[in-house]
Amino acid sequence: MQVSNDHYGMKYLTFGRLKSYIWQLESILKCKGSSILEIGPGPGVTTNLLCTLGYDVQTFDYDKSLNPTHHGDIRDLSMVVRPKSVDIILVAQVLEHLPFKYFSQCLSELAKVARNHVVISLPYLVITVQASLRWGRRRIHKRSIGIRIPCFWKSHSFDGQHYWEVGKWRYGRRRVREVIKQHFHIIEETLFKDGLSQLFFILKPLEIPD
Repeated sequence: MQVSNDHYGMKYLTFGRLKSYIWQLESILKCKGSSILEIGPGPGVTTNLLCTLGYDVQTFDYDKSLNPTHHGDIRDLSMVVRPKSVDIILVAQVLEHLPFKYFSQCLSELAKVARNHVVISLPYLVITVQASLRWGRRRIHKRSIGIRIPCFWKSHSFDGQHYWEVGKWRYGRRRVREVIKQHFHIIEETLFKDGLSQLFFILKPLEIPD
């Protein structure tokens, strides 16, 4: 599923999304290598930041109008980009634009092309329940507690962009993790929630020792 170029206007570049780009960079900095393939570069914010940091960046997209280095379908990635030709692959907010039945196939293609690591982010639907505690007489103590609960009771219908989202019915975090483990070691799994709720994975292909 390809979104139009109009999708990447100023309304798209919210403060929360800009902070998620920084989170992408922080994830990349934890990986080994200097060459990066960014799949789905969107407005090019991350691409430019990575180039500024000195990385050798190539891009891959289905949409030729975005002028990617490589054009094609991610399900055939290794037929377009030579296997084991880049150190790190970044796939941020991309895989949910294809039906879940292709998730494993896409991961297999990513594992074929990456030499060292793959960084993936996926939308993760949760609600946050917060409580504030106060105690003490002479000296008041305060503490806030927040619990994030996946919206497992909600089913997902195609909304014109996303075919599925982590946390919803049939797309639980455990199921997503099990599919990933068929192709990768999970090095790190973190939740970014600052205006956007995204699940980040830093992965290493299975043929590379954990």
